[in-house]
Amino acid sequence: MKIILAMAILFCVLPGNADSQANDSAGPGGRNKPGFVYVSSRKHFLLFGGFGGRGEPPRGDTWEWDGAKWTQLATSGPSPRGAMAMAYHSKRKRVVLFGGFGAGRPLGDTWEWDGKNWRELLTVGPAPRAGAQMVYDSRRQKVVLFGGNGQNNEPPPADTWEWDGVKWTRVSSSGPAARTNHSLAYDSHRERVVLFGGNPVGIRGRLGDTWEWDGLNWTKVADSETLKRDHHAMTYDTARQRVVLFGGSNGRFLSDTRVWAGKKWVELPVTGPSARGGIPSMAYDTNRKRVVLFGGWNDIGPVSDIWEWDGTRWTQPK
Repeated sequence: MKIILAMAILFCVLPGNADSQANDSAGPGGRNKPGFVYVSSRKHFLLFGGFGGRGEPPRGDTWEWDGAKWTQLATSGPSPRGAMAMAYHSKRKRVVLFGGFGAGRPLGDTWEWDGKNWRELLTVGPAPRAGAQMVYDSRRQKVVLFGGNGQNNEPPPADTWEWDGVKWTRVSSSGPAARTNHSLAYDSHRERVVLFGGNPVGIRGRLGDTWEWDGLNWTKVADSETLKRDHHAMTYDTARQRVVLFGGSNGRFLSDTRVWAGKKWVELPVTGPSARGGIPSMAYDTNRKRVVLFGGWNDIGPVSDIWEWDGTRWTQPK
Protein backbone atom coordinates (compact mmCIF):
# COMPACT_ATOMS: atom_id res chain seq x y z
CA MET A 1 0.00 0.00 0.00
CA LYS A 2 2.85 2.40 0.80
CA ILE A 3 4.46 1.89 -2.61
CA ILE A 4 1.13 2.43 -4.38
CA LEU A 5 0.60 5.65 -2.44
CA ALA A 6 4.10 6.85 -3.29
CA MET A 7 3.55 6.22 -6.98
CA ALA A 8 0.30 8.19 -6.76
CA ILE A 9 2.19 11.11 -5.26
CA LEU A 10 4.79 10.90 -8.01
CA PHE A 11 2.47 10.80 -10.99
CA CYS A 12 -1.01 11.95 -9.95
CA VAL A 13 -0.58 14.74 -7.45
CA LEU A 14 -0.80 17.52 -10.01
CA PRO A 15 -4.21 19.10 -10.53
CA GLY A 16 -5.45 20.19 -13.93
CA ASN A 17 -6.88 18.69 -17.09
CA ALA A 18 -5.59 17.23 -20.33
CA ASP A 19 -5.68 20.52 -22.25
CA SER A 20 -2.12 21.34 -23.30
CA GLN A 21 -0.96 24.93 -23.65
CA ALA A 22 1.63 23.83 -26.20
CA ASN A 23 2.24 24.87 -29.76
CA ASP A 24 3.66 21.61 -31.12
CA SER A 25 4.54 23.18 -34.48
CA ALA A 26 6.92 25.58 -32.72
CA GLY A 27 8.60 23.19 -30.32
CA PRO A 28 8.24 20.18 -28.07
CA GLY A 29 4.93 21.26 -26.56
CA GLY A 30 3.91 21.58 -22.94
CA ARG A 31 5.17 18.85 -20.65
CA ASN A 32 6.42 18.14 -17.17
CA LYS A 33 9.19 15.92 -15.81
CA PRO A 34 11.28 15.69 -18.98
CA GLY A 35 15.05 15.45 -18.94
CA PHE A 36 16.59 18.91 -19.54
CA VAL A 37 20.28 19.83 -19.41
CA TYR A 38 22.67 22.42 -20.82
CA VAL A 39 25.27 20.95 -23.18
CA SER A 40 28.17 23.37 -22.86
CA SER A 41 30.23 21.87 -25.69
CA ARG A 42 27.40 22.61 -28.16
CA LYS A 43 26.02 25.71 -26.39
CA HIS A 44 22.44 24.47 -26.34
CA PHE A 45 19.91 22.79 -24.08
CA LEU A 46 18.88 19.18 -24.65
CA LEU A 47 15.37 18.00 -23.75
CA PHE A 48 14.13 14.41 -23.74
CA GLY A 49 10.71 12.86 -23.10
CA GLY A 50 8.39 13.84 -20.26
CA PHE A 51 4.67 13.75 -19.62
CA GLY A 52 2.07 15.77 -21.54
CA GLY A 53 -1.59 16.18 -20.64
CA ARG A 54 -3.33 13.89 -18.19
CA GLY A 55 -4.06 10.53 -19.80
CA GLU A 56 -1.49 11.01 -22.57
CA PRO A 57 1.34 8.46 -22.93
CA PRO A 58 4.87 9.58 -22.01
CA ARG A 59 7.05 10.96 -24.79
CA GLY A 60 10.32 9.73 -26.28
CA ASP A 61 11.45 12.66 -28.45
CA THR A 62 14.72 14.61 -28.29
CA TRP A 63 14.92 18.38 -28.83
CA GLU A 64 17.47 21.15 -28.54
CA TRP A 65 16.97 24.82 -27.59
CA ASP A 66 19.65 27.24 -28.80
CA GLY A 67 18.30 30.31 -27.05
CA ALA A 68 16.09 31.32 -29.95
CA LYS A 69 14.39 28.26 -31.41
CA TRP A 70 13.60 24.58 -30.84
CA THR A 71 14.89 21.87 -33.20
CA GLN A 72 13.86 18.22 -33.00
CA LEU A 73 16.94 16.00 -33.13
CA ALA A 74 15.73 12.43 -32.76
CA THR A 75 12.66 10.28 -32.33
CA SER A 76 14.61 7.11 -31.54
CA GLY A 77 16.67 6.22 -28.50
CA PRO A 78 15.37 5.57 -24.98
CA SER A 79 11.79 4.33 -24.82
CA PRO A 80 9.12 6.96 -24.03
CA ARG A 81 9.22 8.00 -20.39
CA GLY A 82 9.07 10.82 -17.89
CA ALA A 83 10.54 11.44 -14.43
CA MET A 84 13.96 10.22 -15.56
CA ALA A 85 17.28 11.49 -14.20
CA MET A 86 19.53 13.33 -16.65
CA ALA A 87 22.83 15.23 -16.39
CA TYR A 88 25.61 16.46 -18.67
CA HIS A 89 29.07 14.96 -18.11
CA SER A 90 31.16 17.88 -19.40
CA LYS A 91 34.51 16.07 -19.22
CA ARG A 92 33.27 13.30 -21.55
CA LYS A 93 30.86 15.57 -23.48
CA ARG A 94 28.01 13.14 -22.97
CA VAL A 95 24.47 13.54 -21.67
CA VAL A 96 23.69 10.71 -19.25
CA LEU A 97 20.11 9.46 -18.75
CA PHE A 98 18.94 6.96 -16.16
CA GLY A 99 15.59 5.30 -15.45
CA GLY A 100 12.26 7.08 -15.31
CA PHE A 101 8.68 5.87 -15.64
CA GLY A 102 7.48 4.30 -18.88
CA ALA A 103 5.41 1.34 -20.06
CA GLY A 104 3.64 1.42 -16.70
CA ARG A 105 6.70 0.79 -14.53
CA PRO A 106 9.92 2.31 -13.18
CA LEU A 107 12.93 1.76 -15.45
CA GLY A 108 16.59 1.03 -14.71
CA ASP A 109 18.43 1.53 -18.01
CA THR A 110 21.38 3.86 -18.63
CA TRP A 111 21.82 5.83 -21.88
CA GLU A 112 24.25 8.41 -23.26
CA TRP A 113 23.77 11.09 -25.94
CA ASP A 114 26.90 12.06 -27.89
CA GLY A 115 25.40 15.01 -29.74
CA LYS A 116 24.02 12.90 -32.60
CA ASN A 117 22.77 9.59 -31.24
CA TRP A 118 21.53 7.87 -28.11
CA ARG A 119 23.37 4.70 -27.05
CA GLU A 120 22.24 2.31 -24.34
CA LEU A 121 24.99 1.22 -21.96
CA LEU A 122 24.69 -2.36 -20.80
CA THR A 123 25.82 -1.82 -17.25
CA VAL A 124 24.69 -2.85 -13.77
CA GLY A 125 23.70 0.08 -11.59
CA PRO A 126 20.91 1.49 -9.44
CA ALA A 127 17.68 -0.50 -9.13
CA PRO A 128 14.87 0.65 -11.45
CA ARG A 129 13.35 3.87 -10.21
CA ALA A 130 11.44 6.94 -11.31
CA GLY A 131 11.74 10.46 -9.95
CA ALA A 132 15.43 10.19 -9.08
CA GLN A 133 17.54 13.33 -9.49
CA MET A 134 21.02 13.51 -10.98
CA VAL A 135 23.71 16.20 -11.24
CA TYR A 136 27.32 16.42 -12.45
CA ASP A 137 30.10 16.98 -9.88
CA SER A 138 32.67 18.83 -12.00
CA ARG A 139 35.46 18.63 -9.39
CA ARG A 140 35.25 14.86 -9.09
CA GLN A 141 34.08 14.39 -12.70
CA LYS A 142 31.25 12.09 -11.70
CA VAL A 143 27.49 12.13 -12.10
CA VAL A 144 25.70 11.85 -8.72
CA LEU A 145 22.23 10.25 -8.41
CA PHE A 146 19.89 10.21 -5.41
CA GLY A 147 16.31 9.18 -4.59
CA GLY A 148 13.28 8.15 -6.58
CA ASN A 149 10.56 5.51 -6.34
CA GLY A 150 11.43 1.84 -6.78
CA GLN A 151 9.62 -1.23 -7.99
CA ASN A 152 6.74 -2.80 -6.08
CA ASN A 153 7.82 -4.96 -3.15
CA GLU A 154 11.28 -3.44 -3.09
CA PRO A 155 12.59 -1.04 -0.42
CA PRO A 156 12.30 2.61 -1.46
CA PRO A 157 15.73 3.83 -2.54
CA ALA A 158 17.61 6.20 -0.23
CA ASP A 159 20.98 5.36 -1.71
CA THR A 160 23.52 7.57 -3.47
CA TRP A 161 25.17 6.41 -6.71
CA GLU A 162 27.90 7.81 -8.94
CA TRP A 163 28.59 7.28 -12.65
CA ASP A 164 32.15 7.80 -13.86
CA GLY A 165 31.54 7.06 -17.53
CA VAL A 166 32.37 3.36 -17.19
CA LYS A 167 30.44 2.01 -14.24
CA TRP A 168 27.91 2.83 -11.52
CA THR A 169 29.11 2.72 -7.90
CA ARG A 170 26.90 2.94 -4.81
CA VAL A 171 28.77 5.37 -2.59
CA SER A 172 26.33 5.82 0.31
CA SER A 173 23.21 4.27 1.81
CA SER A 174 22.79 6.86 4.57
CA GLY A 175 21.89 10.53 4.55
CA PRO A 176 18.62 12.11 3.41
CA ALA A 177 15.43 10.11 3.83
CA ALA A 178 14.10 8.30 0.74
CA ARG A 179 12.18 10.77 -1.39
CA THR A 180 10.99 11.77 -4.83
CA ASN A 181 10.01 15.05 -6.55
CA HIS A 182 13.03 16.71 -4.87
CA SER A 183 15.85 18.61 -6.58
CA LEU A 184 19.64 18.53 -6.84
CA ALA A 185 22.15 21.17 -7.93
CA TYR A 186 25.95 21.22 -7.93
CA ASP A 187 27.52 24.26 -6.25
CA SER A 188 30.84 24.45 -8.13
CA HIS A 189 32.15 27.29 -5.95
CA ARG A 190 31.65 25.41 -2.69
CA GLU A 191 32.12 21.99 -4.34
CA ARG A 192 28.94 20.54 -2.90
CA VAL A 193 25.88 18.79 -4.27
CA VAL A 194 22.82 20.53 -2.79
CA LEU A 195 19.55 18.64 -2.25
CA PHE A 196 16.25 20.25 -1.27
CA GLY A 197 12.70 19.12 -0.42
CA GLY A 198 10.44 16.63 -2.17
CA ASN A 199 7.97 13.96 -1.05
CA PRO A 200 8.94 11.24 1.41
CA VAL A 201 8.54 7.85 -0.25
CA GLY A 202 5.71 5.66 1.04
CA ILE A 203 3.87 8.28 3.10
CA ARG A 204 2.04 11.52 2.42
CA GLY A 205 3.82 14.75 3.09
CA ARG A 206 6.35 17.27 1.87
CA LEU A 207 9.88 17.98 2.98
CA GLY A 208 11.68 21.29 3.57
CA ASP A 209 15.16 20.03 4.43
CA THR A 210 18.41 20.98 2.70
CA TRP A 211 21.35 18.58 2.50
CA GLU A 212 24.85 18.78 1.02
CA TRP A 213 27.03 15.99 -0.37
CA ASP A 214 30.81 16.54 -0.36
CA GLY A 215 31.71 13.33 -2.17
CA LEU A 216 32.00 11.32 1.04
CA ASN A 217 29.12 12.25 3.33
CA TRP A 218 25.69 13.86 3.40
CA THR A 219 25.16 16.69 5.92
CA LYS A 220 21.82 18.29 6.76
CA VAL A 221 22.42 22.05 6.69
CA ALA A 222 18.90 23.48 7.03
CA ASP A 223 15.27 22.50 7.62
CA SER A 224 12.17 24.67 7.37
CA GLU A 225 8.48 23.96 7.88
CA THR A 226 7.52 27.05 5.89
CA LEU A 227 9.58 26.05 2.84
CA LYS A 228 8.20 22.52 2.47
CA ARG A 229 7.41 21.72 -1.16
CA ASP A 230 7.67 19.23 -3.99
CA HIS A 231 7.84 19.37 -7.82
CA HIS A 232 10.03 22.50 -7.78
CA ALA A 233 12.89 23.48 -10.14
CA MET A 234 16.48 24.09 -9.07
CA THR A 235 19.89 24.72 -10.65
CA TYR A 236 23.20 26.45 -9.91
CA ASP A 237 23.91 29.95 -11.20
CA THR A 238 27.68 29.88 -11.76
CA ALA A 239 28.15 33.60 -12.44
CA ARG A 240 26.45 34.63 -9.21
CA GLN A 241 27.50 31.58 -7.17
CA ARG A 242 23.98 30.82 -6.01
CA VAL A 243 21.66 27.85 -6.19
CA VAL A 244 18.40 29.13 -7.70
CA LEU A 245 15.05 27.55 -6.78
CA PHE A 246 11.71 28.28 -8.42
CA GLY A 247 8.11 27.32 -7.68
CA GLY A 248 6.78 23.86 -6.90
CA SER A 249 3.78 22.93 -4.79
CA ASN A 250 2.93 23.01 -1.10
CA GLY A 251 -0.72 22.14 -1.72
CA ARG A 252 -1.00 25.01 -4.17
CA PHE A 253 1.29 26.00 -6.99
CA LEU A 254 4.06 28.45 -6.09
CA SER A 255 5.86 31.19 -8.05
CA ASP A 256 8.60 32.29 -5.65
CA THR A 257 12.29 32.59 -6.55
CA ARG A 258 14.81 31.74 -3.85
CA VAL A 259 18.60 31.45 -3.69
CA TRP A 260 20.98 29.41 -1.53
CA ALA A 261 24.65 30.27 -0.98
CA GLY A 262 25.42 27.81 1.79
CA LYS A 263 23.70 29.29 4.85
CA LYS A 264 20.00 29.93 4.29
CA TRP A 265 17.34 30.21 1.61
CA VAL A 266 16.59 33.83 0.68
CA GLU A 267 13.42 34.80 -1.19
CA LEU A 268 13.95 37.41 -3.88
CA PRO A 269 11.35 40.19 -4.40
CA VAL A 270 10.82 39.48 -8.11
CA THR A 271 8.02 38.37 -10.42
CA GLY A 272 8.35 36.10 -13.42
CA PRO A 273 6.98 32.73 -14.49
CA SER A 274 3.44 31.90 -13.41
CA ALA A 275 2.92 29.60 -10.44
CA ARG A 276 3.65 26.01 -11.39
CA GLY A 277 4.90 22.61 -10.26
CA GLY A 278 5.49 19.44 -12.21
CA ILE A 279 9.25 19.87 -11.78
CA PRO A 280 9.71 22.60 -14.42
CA SER A 281 12.92 22.08 -16.38
CA MET A 282 15.70 24.42 -15.28
CA ALA A 283 19.39 24.54 -16.22
CA TYR A 284 22.19 27.10 -16.42
CA ASP A 285 23.54 28.45 -19.72
CA THR A 286 27.28 28.91 -19.09
CA ASN A 287 27.74 30.76 -22.39
CA ARG A 288 25.03 33.39 -21.91
CA LYS A 289 25.17 33.33 -18.10
CA ARG A 290 21.44 32.77 -17.75
CA VAL A 291 19.27 30.30 -15.87
CA VAL A 292 16.68 28.93 -18.30
CA LEU A 293 13.31 27.53 -17.20
CA PHE A 294 10.95 25.54 -19.42
CA GLY A 295 7.49 24.06 -18.92
CA GLY A 296 5.97 22.46 -15.85
CA TRP A 297 2.34 22.08 -14.80
CA ASN A 298 -0.19 24.65 -13.57
CA ASP A 299 -3.93 24.76 -12.84
CA ILE A 300 -4.72 24.37 -16.55
CA GLY A 301 -2.27 21.63 -17.45
CA PRO A 302 1.22 21.30 -18.97
CA VAL A 303 2.89 24.57 -20.01
CA SER A 304 5.46 25.27 -22.71
CA ASP A 305 6.80 28.76 -22.03
CA ILE A 306 10.48 29.62 -21.61
CA TRP A 307 11.91 32.10 -19.10
CA GLU A 308 15.42 33.35 -18.38
CA TRP A 309 16.89 34.56 -15.09
CA ASP A 310 19.89 36.91 -15.27
CA GLY A 311 20.39 37.27 -11.53
CA THR A 312 18.17 40.35 -11.33
CA ARG A 313 14.95 39.62 -13.20
CA TRP A 314 12.98 37.04 -15.15
CA THR A 315 12.37 37.72 -18.85
CA GLN A 316 10.99 35.77 -21.79
CA PRO A 317 13.13 35.38 -24.94
CA LYS A 318 11.74 37.37 -27.86
